[in-house]
Order: sequence, then structure tokens, then C-alpha cells
Amino acid sequence: MTEREMEEIFKLYGHSHMYTKLKNKLLLSNLLDNESGELLESFFSSYDFRQDTAMNYEEFEFHIRVFKLLEEQEVLPEVYY
Repeated sequence: MTEREMEEIFKLYGHSHMYTKLKNKLLLSNLLDNESGELLESFFSSYDFRQDTAMNYEEFEFHIRVFKLLEEQEVLPEVYY
């Protein structure tokens, strides 16, 4: 996923502040480089982060890695819109 895609998804789900705080570490870590935007969208749809959530990079990385693992194992429930 590109930097622009990440920024747009964070913004779409109301997490611009979180993106601003995590941006540099996300880009340096390449955590989401080989992931689709769908993973991040599904992540934000499944997790209930309040806007302006104070989260450091390590917490975000932990949550997204656990979410990805659960999604790969297909143990997450289907979400219908």
C-alpha cells in the first residue's frame, strides 16, 4: 500500500490524527507496504478506535499483526454492510 493510500484510509475512518502520529514509523518500518488497502479498511471496520486515540506505533503494530493473523486463519466473523 502506498503512503497516499494509507493516509486516505486513516482519514476515511476518522483517524487523521493517529496517522499523523504514526506516519514516519509506518513508512520506515514497511509494515503495510505489501498489504492491500482492504486489510487496513477491514481493520478499522472491526476495531473500535475512538477518534484522536492516543496510540503509539508499537501498540498499532501489535493490533494490526494480530488482526492480520486472525484474518489469514479465517477466524474473524464476516461483517455485512
